[in-house]
Amino acid sequence: MTRHGKPVAFLIGVEDFARLEELEDAADLAEFRAAKAEDDGRRVSLAELQAEL
Repeated sequence: MTRHGKPVAFLIGVEDFARLEELEDAADLAEFRAAKAEDDGRRVSLAELQAEL
């Protein structure tokens, strides 16, 4: 479907949608694991963050 010549929506099958969700979940999990591996445990308070900005 288009509006003013630009795509605005599309239809996909339920199986394709389920596969896209699986891929997205896998990507999210990989990003979480990478971030957790890099976490040095340091935390800052909101006040410290605001002071830096």
